[in-house]
Amino acid sequence: AAMLSFMAYYNLIDIIAGNPGIGPSAVLTELHKRVASTIGQNAEGSMMSDGMEIGLVRIRPGATRLHYAGAGIGLLLEHDGEVQRVKGDPRSVGDRFAMDDALYRDHLVDLTVDDRVYLYSDGLIHQFGGETGHRKLSHRRVSWHLSSLRDQDPETCLSMTDLMFTEWKGAEEQTDDVLLIGFSLKGTRAVKAA
Repeated sequence: AAMLSFMAYYNLIDIIAGNPGIGPSAVLTELHKRVASTIGQNAEGSMMSDGMEIGLVRIRPGATRLHYAGAGIGLLLEHDGEVQRVKGDPRSVGDRFAMDDALYRDHLVDLTVDDRVYLYSDGLIHQFGGETGHRKLSHRRVSWHLSSLRDQDPETCLSMTDLMFTEWKGAEEQTDDVLLIGFSLKGTRAVKAA
């Protein structure tokens, strides 16, 4: 996993720097080709079928349209307390079973200044816990939690989300890396003004 992350990081920088204005789906397609080639997954007889999940978002400065593409990762959009899931494509980057040409699709989402956008790793939704310890956290539970944060400031959102995850997990072991990133146009404008 560390090797794949390292390859992805440096290839992403190279792809984006060499192709200004490239869309997220084209970035993922090129990244997939490079990673698969580097680790030899497209070689005849290769038994390796590892891949990585990644989601990419692009918003041009001053724009309100979000461009999103995901490889095994979805995006959650909270608008007026309702959370909508934008599914990424099921193909992991670098996976030898995902070698067709049209790998990833761009999704376009028009945002308002109050909308909140969340990207998350599958470790979040797959975490076992709850009363019995045998249920996964799930998209539904995460969406409900995020909708409850509608009127909260970022620091409160962070502490409430940390508490929710800790309480859900209980005594269960953490099963995977967990990441949840959230942002809004209001937040990005506030950062620019500071």
